[in-house]
Amino acid sequence: MKLKENEKILEVFTPNYFTKIILFIYLFISILITLSIYYLFDNYQFIEVFCILSILLFIVGFYYLFIYFELMTVVLTNFKIIYVKKNNLFESKYESINYSEITKIKASQNGFLKNYFGYGEIILFSKDKEIILKYINFPLENAKKINTFLK
Repeated sequence: MKLKENEKILEVFTPNYFTKIILFIYLFISILITLSIYYLFDNYQFIEVFCILSILLFIVGFYYLFIYFELMTVVLTNFKIIYVKKNNLFESKYESINYSEITKIKASQNGFLKNYFGYGEIILFSKDKEIILKYINFPLENAKKINTFLK
């Protein structure tokens, strides 16, 4: 990500890692369930069913933790909003949207856990595309900050 000569970074919004920590705990618990069922029961048909279920839980958790889950960092400069999409297994993607192209900003933070841990999403609408910034800390405040920079 290269900035222009007269471009300055005004604000950087970092993602909330709470969801990723929960998914990591989920993976650990699914491994513990598999091992405990294997060592506690003697009925092998019973063991096979629960081991298969816990292995499926592990695969689903692994997929969400390392492939599906994306962390976004938003960099606010004096000319544009740049967002960096980072996935653990793939490269980072950089995309930007100029202030003149932004038509509307919407922030959502629904649910008790999202409000308590302070994450949600900001949606930036432009003339030709829509950028959704997910898992951003305190999105209502961030949307207000972005609105002040737009004026």
